[in-house]
Amino acid sequence: MPGPGVPQWAPGGVALSTAAYDQDHPRIVADGAGGAIVTWEDGRSAATSWDIYAQRVDAAGAPQWTPDGVPLCTAPKGQGATTIVADGAGGAIVAWTDYRRGGSGDIYAQHVMAPGAVDPTWSANGVLVSVGGEYPTIVSDGAGGAIVTWGRDIYAQHVLPSGAMDPAWPANGVPLCTAANQFFPQIVSDGAGGAIVTWEDQRDLHSHIYAHHVLASGAVDPAWTANGVPLSTAGPYQTSPTIASDGAGGAIVTWTDYRSGTNYDVYAQRVYGAGAVAAVPPGDAPAHFQFFAPSPNPTRDGRLSIRFSLPVSGQVSARLLDLAGHRVRTLATEREFSSGVQVLGWDGRDDAGAALPSGVYFVEVRVGTHSEARRAVLLH
Repeated sequence: MPGPGVPQWAPGGVALSTAAYDQDHPRIVADGAGGAIVTWEDGRSAATSWDIYAQRVDAAGAPQWTPDGVPLCTAPKGQGATTIVADGAGGAIVAWTDYRRGGSGDIYAQHVMAPGAVDPTWSANGVLVSVGGEYPTIVSDGAGGAIVTWGRDIYAQHVLPSGAMDPAWPANGVPLCTAANQFFPQIVSDGAGGAIVTWEDQRDLHSHIYAHHVLASGAVDPAWTANGVPLSTAGPYQTSPTIASDGAGGAIVTWTDYRSGTNYDVYAQRVYGAGAVAAVPPGDAPAHFQFFAPSPNPTRDGRLSIRFSLPVSGQVSARLLDLAGHRVRTLATEREFSSGVQVLGWDGRDDAGAALPSGVYFVEVRVGTHSEARRAVLLH
């Protein structure tokens, strides 16, 4: 086998589509078997302008589906701005901006299955996700469906594995931000069936970075600032955010930043699952404060250990939140703790002593004005 860094496939690359006219703006996702699924905007049909196609390539570099790609959408008037996510079963869900109605565009999505067939339970040429919208991005819901977000106002919608929109979510999506002028959203799973979305925001005529959290229920997280938490409003110009999960129900966002006024730099910010933003380093957090992952997690019948470490003695508040962001149990309120590792316990009950149902909860610990949250799963 060739050594590391040596191209493995055909010299110059494997052709996924060489159909007539142009193919452009490919997007790629792993197929879970060492290969990948690629989608692109396709101009082979002059009658319908740009369409949406996809192809799967295996680990050996051999295309697996219809030569030159499977057509996902060939509706008239053109489609573009594709985004793709794996379905967890060897296929993928693709979303795009669609102009079949004319005007500024709508959001559609389509499911292509592992064998290379379009899912027959989904509509031909895609399911309508939203009337109105542009530049979608997509993330898996962890259950065979996906959450799609888009601009210019920032909305999100949950597409079920069947191709239907989640009836618990509003038609045409959940409004995460309806302030003026938001662009280029990016999305990541919150690990609990919802998602965190970040975007470039021009509500004050400058360009800044904001984020918001949509819960699995389809509700906007009430613990987060309405119309989004500002991650950076420094200087006149921040742009092109990207986002990654922090593994604890929050996210880390990075962007291009022109606050110096002379050159572009790169900055990043962390937003916790409870909506609090960390400074870098957290300016209001005690030096070397640590909040450890709750354990055991999942916890059965409420035997959860909550551990944190303080560099000096101080007052600590701790509480349990449900997925809607409502407080269900107070564990400590400005209680004085000594320095070192400290432990709180939760028995799976609410403030009234009633057993809480199985589900996902968030443990929030606050020291002074600094707070952090960790996800915990309760099972019975």
